[in-house]
Amino acid sequence: MIRETIVPIAWLVVALFIPAGVILGLFNEEPVAPGPITVQVGQP
Repeated sequence: MIRETIVPIAWLVVALFIPAGVILGLFNEEPVAPGPITVQVGQP
């Protein structure tokens, strides 16, 4: 039961943090993005 509650919350946190990082990066006018995304994009 605990896992069934944690998984949707974890997805919500991820879904909220990724756009937040992108928006903050745009406002700061610096190439600031969440780490895992930049690593996947930069390295094949």
